Amino acid sequence: MGISSSSKKKLDTSNTPVNDGRKKKANHPPPLQPLPENKAEEAEKTFERMAESPEKSPNVKKVDEGTPKLDESAIISETKVKVEDKNETNEDSSHAAAKVSGIKMPIDLYYLTPSAPCRAAMMTARIVGVELNLKVCNIMEGDHMKEDYGKMNPQRTIPTLNDNGFILWESRPIMAYFVNQYGKDDSLYPKNPKDRALVDQRLYFDMGSLYQGIVEYYFPMIFHSTPLNPEKLKALEKTVGILNTILDGRTFSAGDHLTIADISLAVSVSNLEAFEFDLAPYPNVKAWFLRTKDALAPFGYEEINQTGANMMGSFLKSKTG
Repeated sequence: MGISSSSKKKLDTSNTPVNDGRKKKANHPPPLQPLPENKAEEAEKTFERMAESPEKSPNVKKVDEGTPKLDESAIISETKVKVEDKNETNEDSSHAAAKVSGIKMPIDLYYLTPSAPCRAAMMTARIVGVELNLKVCNIMEGDHMKEDYGKMNPQRTIPTLNDNGFILWESRPIMAYFVNQYGKDDSLYPKNPKDRALVDQRLYFDMGSLYQGIVEYYFPMIFHSTPLNPEKLKALEKTVGILNTILDGRTFSAGDHLTIADISLAVSVSNLEAFEFDLAPYPNVKAWFLRTKDALAPFGYEEINQTGANMMGSFLKSKTG
């Protein structure tokens, strides 16, 4: 099924100035580049160490018989990511020059490629036209436990945003902020109270039910090699069934056009797809997922999201055989 012309129109990211003087770019940011060879090797070793000793993972908090507590930093380390390898002196001088000229610097986003919340925030930025300065936060090497990071984000989670001194974490508020602050309109996050309430409800459903269910069923195996729990699978299937009902008769999750709720939900469902969860009993979810992927295709779905989902799928397969 295709996207309506009106939906595509709402996603137009033409060259439009924003309130703070930042100019939106029609051209998409360049593809993420791989790590320099030495850093790629270091990340690869981290990945291998985690596979050998997942119980040493510093970012998973156990609750109720080994079930990990949902933590947006609870994701695997990537092997190929973009790194801006600049020394402190150059960074400081660039910021100083920007201050003098009055030009705002790109927004810093601390992230990891496999992280579902990070992927959702990055795709939203791409749609809105916000230029990101991506900064890898390798939680497997303890980057999130460093003093400077803790001062910036006391929860020590990813993604974390630094917009020229404005600090924000948690992916869904970051997505809303991008639209509120830099969007040329409110189509992705409507200002109408009732329309926005629906979007918020879908976001909270994703955070507290769908994504949480994915974490509870799959992450014990991924991070601790704990056998998959059939009861957790039943709970997850029930949650996907609720999403199927929500989507009945709807083009998108909160209306007739794409919103940040669809982005967040689609990233979660892409993990299910990568984990080979059977979506056949949920026709509304399948049809909506195809529409949403189609709508997100021009904004880095493959580059930003599918790459990370594939990493998660591969890691699960390495544990289950």
